[in-house]
Amino acid sequence: MARKSKTIGRGQQTQEINQVNRGMKDTVPQSRDAKKMKSVNVLQGIIPLELPKKPTSITASCSSVGSAIWEDMVEEEQGNDVGKGKAETLLSSTPILWSKIVSHNSENEGFEGSKPSPTVKITEEDVKDEIDFWSTCVICYVLGSNPPQIVMDGFFKRIWKGKGVNKVAQVNKGVFLVRFQSKEERDKVVEESVIMFDRKPVVIRPWKADNDVTKEKADKVSIWIRLVGLDVKYWGKNALTKIVGLVGNPLRADKATTNRERMTYAKLLVEIPLNQEYPTCIMFENENGNIVEQRVEYEWKPVLCTKCKNFGHENSECRRKENGEA
Repeated sequence: MARKSKTIGRGQQTQEINQVNRGMKDTVPQSRDAKKMKSVNVLQGIIPLELPKKPTSITASCSSVGSAIWEDMVEEEQGNDVGKGKAETLLSSTPILWSKIVSHNSENEGFEGSKPSPTVKITEEDVKDEIDFWSTCVICYVLGSNPPQIVMDGFFKRIWKGKGVNKVAQVNKGVFLVRFQSKEERDKVVEESVIMFDRKPVVIRPWKADNDVTKEKADKVSIWIRLVGLDVKYWGKNALTKIVGLVGNPLRADKATTNRERMTYAKLLVEIPLNQEYPTCIMFENENGNIVEQRVEYEWKPVLCTKCKNFGHENSECRRKENGEA
């Protein structure tokens, strides 16, 4: 009986093995089934990778696995809503160059209107508005110095307070345009006494349309002189013009001298060359044929450094000398 039971047990094991083999046959495709299908990979659920027919330089240098990863990255950057066909077009298309976008050869690009001309002509009508706007201004600069805009803006508005200054503009290094509300106010400023900035004279001249807005090489300067103790009989216009002519070119007398309100000295504005000596005493022949010595005082004297040719300091204080020795 025992032997029979062993035989029966072996038969059951054989039957179970056969059943397992049948199940595997049902799930695993056999070689005979492959003949009826495209490939074993399709049967097993493996989708073949489709690559562009003409890979770009990036895909050509990568393996097939790397190409698939790159394609996935491109699809993700496009929002995962671009199909394989669009992704292939993106990879294989030629990039658009910026030079093509801004090309001047295209008739549809550029500004509308007439084509640029190699030459243009500016008419008086084109500049009339600007000439009218700046016609009430003066050109100012400091001899021997180039102060900044913010400093000179406050300086001009302070010394010409109440004169109608409405704009201070820097037009060149150290050169400024000061605009007034009227030509009358501008003319008063030009005729007033000499202005000093940091012990340096300020050159003031009316602006004209053909003016050069650069610092001119000054060879003359206007200064006020005093003829101390001048006899009252020489206070007339003709006598004063002759006497002051011994110092420089007489421009005008101040109000007190003209009205004979202050008789201790006569004050006159004189234009003097910069390269001459400033005499402290002059002599003239009077109506009786006698020689009269007249004392001269200067309200200021422009100090010129002969080393750097700038005003405002003497030779011993010249920085150029110090830098050269250093």
